[in-house]
Amino acid sequence: MNKGEWSEAYVFLHLLGEPFLEPCDENLEKNPWGLRLPVSVIRRGEHVVCTWLEDSRRWLVEGGGRGDVVVDASEGGKAAEALLCFLLSDRFRLESPCPPAEEFLKRLGVPVKACSKEKKDITLTLRDIRSGSRRSVTCGFSIKSYLGSPPTLFNAGGDNTNLLYRVEGLAAADEPPERLNGAGKIGRRISAIREKGGRLVFEKMCGEVFEANLKYVDTRMPRILGELLLISYSMGGGASVQRAAELLAEQDPLKLGKGSGVYGYKIRKMLEAVSLGMTPSTPWKGTENANGGFIIVKKDGEIVSYHLYDRPAFLDYIFHSTYFDHPSQKRHQYGSFRREGETLRIKLALQIRFKPL
Repeated sequence: MNKGEWSEAYVFLHLLGEPFLEPCDENLEKNPWGLRLPVSVIRRGEHVVCTWLEDSRRWLVEGGGRGDVVVDASEGGKAAEALLCFLLSDRFRLESPCPPAEEFLKRLGVPVKACSKEKKDITLTLRDIRSGSRRSVTCGFSIKSYLGSPPTLFNAGGDNTNLLYRVEGLAAADEPPERLNGAGKIGRRISAIREKGGRLVFEKMCGEVFEANLKYVDTRMPRILGELLLISYSMGGGASVQRAAELLAEQDPLKLGKGSGVYGYKIRKMLEAVSLGMTPSTPWKGTENANGGFIIVKKDGEIVSYHLYDRPAFLDYIFHSTYFDHPSQKRHQYGSFRREGETLRIKLALQIRFKPL
């Protein structure tokens, strides 16, 4: 397993040791004025339920196939510390074991890696201390880890996440695709089209399911995303989502108001959807299964969170902290011009990653 996958187990063990979610600010620093939310129940995978026994500072673990197991919070904390030391050490390898953590998880009947096709990685029941009562709320959280490579917000998936563009203003017969594809990286290929008097026009999403899902956010979202992604590739590698959105607002291709905040608002809503529930290959009806927000593992192992109690701060974080990544062209089959009849077309891949800390 990679460090991102191990981080899910690390968060689980850490919460056993310290059953609180720490809020953070826009710089991922602990926010002393935020709500520090007590965790009363942890659900890991499909069956394991851990219930906090507050009077004894222990956990009752059920559903792991080991019967009812009671463990002290300090045991979870020690296993989390051992796992963190392993992940930060030179000894870490993809196939290396971490006996202290793995043996503890095995004792509880908890898998090291939870299988899930949803956006949520862990489910927590939190005591809602805003009202001063003991009312609880159960939420799914997505875990984002910086222990390894910066985490992705949205992964490319071949034609499920590719967007199709056609060339206008330039005859296909006059420009062999081989010549354009030899111009250099994708951004340079796009520039070559413009230098010759042509332009790229968004045609459609290659994935019909993804297109339908985006329309739940906004009926014009496929076009907005098409224009935004084209700007990002024209900017070159590592274009920030925020800066691409600003350029889109200046160009105003959908006539929504030049320089207005409409584009930024709609892009935030799209990022929110792919963060909390939407996937490109499964039909989506607006449901947020990661309806708690993000739990974030920083480079040093500190764990903080963005809870949707403060949705504006959460949206600002994903808008300001992400960039357009360029995945493998060979794997995802994009980035090269091809002739179809009298028309030149190119596919561009969508992948969004968090900026390094």
